[in-house]
Amino acid sequence: MMLRRRFLTALGATLALSACVAPTPDLGNDVGTLNVRAVAVDVSKMERVVEGRTTTVTKVQLKRDLEAALLASLSKYSDPNGTPVRVSVQVTKVQLTSPAAAAVAAGSSFIEGLVSLDDLSTDQQHMSPVAVKGSSAALRLPGVIGIVTSPSADKDYLDTVAGFSETVKNALLGADT
Repeated sequence: MMLRRRFLTALGATLALSACVAPTPDLGNDVGTLNVRAVAVDVSKMERVVEGRTTTVTKVQLKRDLEAALLASLSKYSDPNGTPVRVSVQVTKVQLTSPAAAAVAAGSSFIEGLVSLDDLSTDQQHMSPVAVKGSSAALRLPGVIGIVTSPSADKDYLDTVAGFSETVKNALLGADT
């Protein structure tokens, strides 16, 4: 009986972990080489800025932080000879995994949004919006370990912004950059 319970617990944890890993879409082949010159983040349609944890993050701060992280990541790896584009992100959800939630189920904090590209030389949409989900690199383990190892809400937020930026960079410019 005890072995069966452990097996079911391990199986549940494995399934929960595998469900949390969102594949990075490969958009690079569809759009060619890019020269990212601008980033625009829209948070206006979000009902709540952050779900899951209490933070002091405002829509203005989320917009500013995401634009800065995306521009730094994307411009560093974009091709100076590529198509000049603006990356637009319509943020739909920011979910930070609380310590209490980590006690029940494992999972990473994440940001979801719709990413599109506008060609700056023609002022036309270069790529239609595509759903992208980027996670914090810090995975929460279930149980007491998840509670104890859970970062502060501010650190979790910053790690999640960085994780989303990395996911967008990998989707647009390739994972090998």
